[in-house]
Amino acid sequence: MRASSEAQNPDFTDLPILLVTAGTSSAQWERLYKWRHPPDTVMIYTQACQAVSNRVHVVPLDQFVESQFHSNFHDEPGLVVDIVGGLFDVELIGLPSTVARSLGMPCFPAGTKNYVTTHDKLLGKHLAQSVGLNVPRTISGDELDWYDGAVIQKPICGGDSVGISRIEQWRKGKRPPVGSFVEEFQEGQDATFHVIRNADIKTYSVIDHIVTKGAPSQWFDAAMKGDANRLYSVSREPAQRFRYEGCISDELATSFNDLMALAGYPFVGRIDVRQLKMEGIIGIKDAKFLELNVAPTISNANTWYDGIAETYGDQEAFAAVRDLPVHPAAKSLALMLKKFYAQSLSMQGNRPVRDENRPN
Repeated sequence: MRASSEAQNPDFTDLPILLVTAGTSSAQWERLYKWRHPPDTVMIYTQACQAVSNRVHVVPLDQFVESQFHSNFHDEPGLVVDIVGGLFDVELIGLPSTVARSLGMPCFPAGTKNYVTTHDKLLGKHLAQSVGLNVPRTISGDELDWYDGAVIQKPICGGDSVGISRIEQWRKGKRPPVGSFVEEFQEGQDATFHVIRNADIKTYSVIDHIVTKGAPSQWFDAAMKGDANRLYSVSREPAQRFRYEGCISDELATSFNDLMALAGYPFVGRIDVRQLKMEGIIGIKDAKFLELNVAPTISNANTWYDGIAETYGDQEAFAAVRDLPVHPAAKSLALMLKKFYAQSLSMQGNRPVRDENRPN
């Protein structure tokens, strides 16, 4: 379907943007993610929204779900930006996007299906294997008693690296806690591929390939990641991360595309792998899948900045956002918001799609 000119070049100036924050869950966030969740996340997302529109509403979740509030926006287009389930709160997955759908507003960065594949690590692993990606072997039952070597213990469901730990040698007779699983540990460098959905809506471009420097095979251990906070530079870029100069094989790129399709075509994705070599073309056998994340967090948002403009070629809009006096992460997020909204209009045939079964 050909997108209308309005979908291709929407006017963002007076577009209502509802930035949904943790609200009543803020205490839980502080307890679980105080080492992982930067204190200025809301500020940076607010800057990004304000770079897009003059009508930005920062709304706690408990207010957002009330019909008295969202009825004010029921008769006009708008955009919901979710930094509740969008970051790490498993219990709230799907709630902001469900309310957004009732308003006929797209929800950035992802919907319920996208988040399930992010938080359910066994499901993500199964999907990755089904598209041909190399995955670490799961170890269970009596095999744990005789397995020799380091392993990784993970919660089946959870956001980011919370609850993940590396164990040098599994103790005989021990079993993982309920809701957790164990997989083999693979030596190598931890690497992240940032992908973004192309204008055709069905394919993705890898816009950045980041490898951890100086801390091989430990970045996804929660305790190590917490300690790494101290290594952050003033610009909030992890000091031990760098861009890989090589490229990836067509086979690996195709598998990434297929994985994003199974995840429900989220707008953005961050595919984490254990990279087994550090030069040349990275193929299927050179990368072991770790997890898929569909929410652009502040710690990696800076790395999207250059790739987005290159992928979309929108130099005028890119330059306008680039020159704003805002955090670099907010600049890239603002670009993503614009492209996400334009694509959403195109996917909906330039018409709001409302679900009339709204929450009370």
